[in-house]
Amino acid sequence: DFRIPLEGTRISSAVTKLAALPELRFLDTGEMTFHGFDVTRWLSGGNLEMIDVLIGISDLFLDLPYWRRMWIVQEICLAFNVTIIFGRVKASWECLHRFRLLMNSPQWRAFISGISDFTWTNEKILISQALSMDKHRLGGSSGRYSRDLAVLIESYQNSLCGVVHDKVYALLGLSKD
Repeated sequence: DFRIPLEGTRISSAVTKLAALPELRFLDTGEMTFHGFDVTRWLSGGNLEMIDVLIGISDLFLDLPYWRRMWIVQEICLAFNVTIIFGRVKASWECLHRFRLLMNSPQWRAFISGISDFTWTNEKILISQALSMDKHRLGGSSGRYSRDLAVLIESYQNSLCGVVHDKVYALLGLSKD
């Protein structure tokens, strides 16, 4: 949306920070680390840098109708590689996926619950259409985020599409059944 400034915004800052997230690893204990980086200790230290990312991600995925367009859903769910570009900054979709995993971790939930102003933002982002697309990109053949037509219809019922039957064809193109 060219009506909003791209450079120096919370969104561009969040995309830059997403791009810098290292690879996630899960330990046998269920703890999550970023490539040997202890998330629990980092978050318990009161690091608010990820709150800035959370706010920027909320601006990006909750406020921009771009993510609700049906053709965007189809492109992201079917693409082999996706790059998010906002102004001059960019991040791979994999970075967003890692952030979603972090947001779903017990460590993150414990961290965010101590900051009441952001708990609702966290939950809204987790149910956003952008993160649904991430789940469907990686979803298996069963479960809540499978690519069964009924699941896709429910997930993307509020997607924007100029011609109704184009939405049907887009969902059929995504469907595995």
